[in-house]
Amino acid sequence: MVINGATVLLSGLGSDVSENGLRAFVLGPIASGQPVELNLMLPTGKLKLKAKVQFAMGHDCGFEFTGLREDQQMQIRKATERLEPLRT
Repeated sequence: MVINGATVLLSGLGSDVSENGLRAFVLGPIASGQPVELNLMLPTGKLKLKAKVQFAMGHDCGFEFTGLREDQQMQIRKATERLEPLRT
């Protein structure tokens, strides 16, 4: 991801993916309010997206996508339609 103009590579595991954003477990320091660039691997292919960190509690983070193009939004929609909902 890109944080404040500097490229920082942080690994993470995403969950709760929607057209608006995602929740992720991130291995590295990150703060609420930061603009970031995310590289996502979806069943429909790779996406590079801009986002804002909505919350960061330890490694648990929420990202809101910003400036999505229509084709990116459609790719996320198609990917999430294929996912099975979690059952608790």
